[in-house]
Amino acid sequence: MSTKVKVCGIRNVEDAVFCVEHGVDFVGMIFAESPRRATVSQAKSIAREVKGQIPIVAVFDQFDRAEVTRLLNEVQFDFLQTYYRPGNTNMGNPPLPLFSSVWIEDSDFAVPPYPCDYLLLDFKKVGGPQGLSLDKWSRVAENHDVFLAGGIGPDNAAELIETYKPFGIDCARGTEVEPGVKDHGKIQRLMEIVKSCSR
Repeated sequence: MSTKVKVCGIRNVEDAVFCVEHGVDFVGMIFAESPRRATVSQAKSIAREVKGQIPIVAVFDQFDRAEVTRLLNEVQFDFLQTYYRPGNTNMGNPPLPLFSSVWIEDSDFAVPPYPCDYLLLDFKKVGGPQGLSLDKWSRVAENHDVFLAGGIGPDNAAELIETYKPFGIDCARGTEVEPGVKDHGKIQRLMEIVKSCSR
């Protein structure tokens, strides 16, 4: 089974369509504070073009039901993604299937105590998944469908897939020309590399 690929930080229709045409499994639009933050207008245009062809993920920092509801009233998304922080023990009933993201600041971390469809381990603060022991990884991956994130692109995807065999990878800056503008050549190479690897 091929490793799933989520390309995040999508802000225009052309990049979303390219992802669809080249076999990307999910596209993400960011609504947290970020240079990749999408506007509602951009999100509407993208959803109109690719809805039903690829699952679309709305990415937030924290779960604010009022904020999420306002956006979902305007744009049709397929998944919600929010970041878990210790102390946040109850998401309630999220309105969409959930990517639960965890910032990895060292080799130890807490897995969210509530159900999620996918667990996303984001290593941006420590420079990549090399901070994750294989022992810790095996225990987490045994119980979750896990995506790895943090600077992943065509230059390091094969090594990460071969080492950790994740369910999926999440790519943003590793597939960009600049924040929010995708490099189509990088996405194409990434997909060729992922397809050549096996789980």
